[in-house]
Amino acid sequence: MNRFSLYILLVLIYLGISKSYTPHEVGTNFLEDEKLFSSFFPGAPVTVILQDSFEKGFLIKAYYQRYQVFDVFTGTENIVIRTSKKFWKKNLENQGMSLFSRRESDFSETLTPTIPGHIFIGDPSYGQWELGVNKQKFWTFHRPYRHFPQALYWGNFRPTEAIYKDIQNFAAQDLVYKGPHQEFGTKGLITQDLLRDYHGKLNKIQIKFWEHLKSFWNIPTVEGSSFL
Repeated sequence: MNRFSLYILLVLIYLGISKSYTPHEVGTNFLEDEKLFSSFFPGAPVTVILQDSFEKGFLIKAYYQRYQVFDVFTGTENIVIRTSKKFWKKNLENQGMSLFSRRESDFSETLTPTIPGHIFIGDPSYGQWELGVNKQKFWTFHRPYRHFPQALYWGNFRPTEAIYKDIQNFAAQDLVYKGPHQEFGTKGLITQDLLRDYHGKLNKIQIKFWEHLKSFWNIPTVEGSSFL
């Protein structure tokens, strides 16, 4: 085999492997940054919770985020959206948090990562403040919405008035808020406990190159046949 033929063979191998690892998926929406959330999710009230971040592709990389879209009227939906690498990396530490939300009352939007479902806290349509044993006021949902803490991955977390004020202050300054003790987010104890099925998938889906290469070159044979 001369050098030119060897070069052509290597190019074909490269193109073949690249094609087999092509990450693009037909029909998958692309999210450049948080500014596009508004057009993706037009309803209200809605909160978009980041469940997982992962990448696909061997020679050509593509970056994905899996969301739980929590809409009071249309229900909960899990979707996967392809994102820019910059936005993907920006939110690697924000698993279990709301990346986008829109209030029902005034259609105001929050684009800064914060506690999931924060738009329901302090809204009398969904709950009320109750005085606890330590004289702190805690937010409790009305009976039709008692399932919200579980759906929003709150666990035993119950926001106080002080936390509610912190959420508002952080949002006003476009600062990420993960709770008074960093309970939420990829490294948060609440998030790790309630999203353990997704824990460990954030960095990337590991691909064993040699196993794939072996299967790529595998030639099926009929039992009892021989090339000799």
